[in-house]
Amino acid sequence: MQDCDRLAASPGDPDRASEGIPFAAINTDAAIRACEAAVTEFPESLRLMFQLGRALDAAGRHGEAIQRYEKSAQSDYAAAQNNLGFAYLYGLGTAPDYATAATWFRRAADNGDPYGYTNLGHMYQTGTGGEQDYKKAAELFEKAARQDEPTAQGRLGLLYFGGLGVDQDVEKAAKWLLAAGEDAEPFPLFTLGYYIFLDRDSGMRDVEKAFYWLRLAAERGSVDAQKQLAYMYLRIVEVHPKSLYGRSKDEAMDWINRSVEAEYPSALISLAFLHSTGTAVPKDCQRARELIRTAQDLEDNRAEESGMIPDNPNMPMGFVELGERYAAVGNCRD
Repeated sequence: MQDCDRLAASPGDPDRASEGIPFAAINTDAAIRACEAAVTEFPESLRLMFQLGRALDAAGRHGEAIQRYEKSAQSDYAAAQNNLGFAYLYGLGTAPDYATAATWFRRAADNGDPYGYTNLGHMYQTGTGGEQDYKKAAELFEKAARQDEPTAQGRLGLLYFGGLGVDQDVEKAAKWLLAAGEDAEPFPLFTLGYYIFLDRDSGMRDVEKAFYWLRLAAERGSVDAQKQLAYMYLRIVEVHPKSLYGRSKDEAMDWINRSVEAEYPSALISLAFLHSTGTAVPKDCQRARELIRTAQDLEDNRAEESGMIPDNPNMPMGFVELGERYAAVGNCRD
């Protein structure tokens, strides 16, 4: 094994010589030096040539990366074929060319790279370069999913949950979403937490598991999960302040404050309500009224930008409850 393998191998490369390293974690300077030295010593190695391309790609030197990918891809090195398809799909170092991208993804898949199936499935799912075809996307995702490719597992789970290209099946959705596990993308994580483990109609309700998956999704940038997690903590702080499902008050307030800092109107209104009643936070009517005004301004601004009447479309609470909270803040007296 070369230093190039340690520093630039892809975890999804079926022909890798090491465990591999995620693309975003590549130390580009060290990897490029190691892989250039390795390619000089072993110029016929398709693996090392691909890894040099990957290191260059991570450094933003896409044109140089494509040259290396093509050398390996033309000799049927699957991982290089997939990455070359990705470059053509997104126009990295070359002009976008969806037909060429699909060709390289198919060749990668045929040569054993599960990411080839996943990326080709993505093109069918989104209709990129052709007609949208959920059935074909599901078939391709399943081929990758059965090779333990987590992105495909998560996306296949979403298709089963929505009944897109397959018969709707919540149990199969949960199976594939759980198979993807912590390696899933943010939206599958949110779906697992909210629609599978929090929804009473799923038949699999488990609040502890809902918290776990929603937190993962929130930490990875899912706005929906951040909103829902903050709302759940708000409800617990209000209704069960001594319980918190085994969580600390500090943890609960951290997520609530994150949601407030992100300017989610529902979080602002709910925190205003907490300040108006002195629940979990100091009673502070002035702060409560400031939060309400900010929430109203945000809703008015968003409505003006969209040309719609403000109707709080992202509120996880109902209008009656919302009105009660406005009234509570309005009646607040220190």
